[in-house]
Amino acid sequence: MKLISIKYKLRTDSNSNDWILEDLNLNKINLIVGQNAIGKSSVIRLLMKFSELINNQIFTYAFNQTFVEWSLIFLTDKNEKLEYYLAIDHESDIHSEYLQIDGQLLLDRNSENTSLYSYKENKLVTIKPPSDRLVLHIRRDIDEYPYFENLIEWAQGIILFEF
Repeated sequence: MKLISIKYKLRTDSNSNDWILEDLNLNKINLIVGQNAIGKSSVIRLLMKFSELINNQIFTYAFNQTFVEWSLIFLTDKNEKLEYYLAIDHESDIHSEYLQIDGQLLLDRNSENTSLYSYKENKLVTIKPPSDRLVLHIRRDIDEYPYFENLIEWAQGIILFEF
């Protein structure tokens, strides 16, 4: 699976420290080049932070962060478009989580309700996950929720070498 697009928003106590990545389209790009101090390393670090969240099941905030959003689009090995959205508030609670593949809604979560598509039951089921855990961490099942494996395998393949 490969990442083809990312959007990111970081909100802070003071708006002057907000960081917004409007829409970075990667498609076939595997090298990021640019002038100093334009955000190349920040983009790499936010991808690393996202992969750590998927792999390690924890999210750590920096000082004065109030809200973080990721919106990522991937192309799976089966040439399917996987869209994943995640928003986390200042208390490390999941505000919203959303996943779809080729337009099929598989996960829809907000602060009130969570619907998750079960391949075993062939329908959306309602669950009540802990507010500080991603659904893919508490409902990982290769047969029933195989779509989570795409994200997990991608995250496990991320490696950062800083020099």
